[in-house]
Amino acid sequence: MLLTRVASRFSYRQITQSYTHTCRRNTLQSPNLFKSYTLGTQCQSYKTYEPDEIYRFIHENLENTCNHMTPEIKLWLLTPKCKHYYNTPEEFPISEDPFWAFYWPGGQALTRFILDNPDVVAGKRVLDLGSGCGASAIAAKMCGAKHVVANDIDNVAAVAIKLNAKENRITLDEITTDDLLTNTDFVHNTTVDTKACIAGRKINYDNSVSNLPWDVILLGDMFYDEDFCNLVCRWAHSMSDQGCQVLLADPGRTFLQVTDDVIKQVAVIDLAQNVRDENYGLDKGYILQFF
Repeated sequence: MLLTRVASRFSYRQITQSYTHTCRRNTLQSPNLFKSYTLGTQCQSYKTYEPDEIYRFIHENLENTCNHMTPEIKLWLLTPKCKHYYNTPEEFPISEDPFWAFYWPGGQALTRFILDNPDVVAGKRVLDLGSGCGASAIAAKMCGAKHVVANDIDNVAAVAIKLNAKENRITLDEITTDDLLTNTDFVHNTTVDTKACIAGRKINYDNSVSNLPWDVILLGDMFYDEDFCNLVCRWAHSMSDQGCQVLLADPGRTFLQVTDDVIKQVAVIDLAQNVRDENYGLDKGYILQFF
């Protein structure tokens, strides 16, 4: 996946349109289309960097900031104060798609929700899928989660998550780049009609055998493309049907539809002004749950 520009330079709508175009183009080229961005196994396009190289780059080029909706958590982020803020992906020195360096609006809303409602994760086993900068995983551990797994495709993101956790004196139990979306050990009835799920028709999975290692699954900002949204929702619906509490967070993208018998709204969080300014005026973060 190659966007035409990094997230901060263009409006969120432009970025989504660019990424959608890229996804559709790549569909003809690879059966593993969605093993990119924040989920799946390592993409062939991702270069592997040594951890020390990543640590050094982050310390020298990103800002350690609390200027976001969860000031309890310090994060290394790419901000307008950083020299590479306006780089294209081709110009970015490390990691082709530095999505891990941004704190996306759905992720901010979800992390704020966790910090304000610690009982959601306290004493539970939590998976933060597509973890990005790791904020939601860090918040879960802060709120007393029993076991926290941060999962993201990019090996640079994995190192950044570890660094952000250390910055907050938090130790995450696992940081992985495993392919969870397409792992059929977890997904039951993989032939399910995903469009029926999105349309709101309840689908019954075969949940006679369930041995999932998580009680709560967190998903933020994963619904930027229709086909990818279908894939994520199918996976999330399977997890929910097997007994997991699956929480989604999104700033209101058109691909994710809220329907009473499949996805319900749990909370609405006002986005901070600086978050609105950076994300094309989107002003709400919606916390949703699969049922």
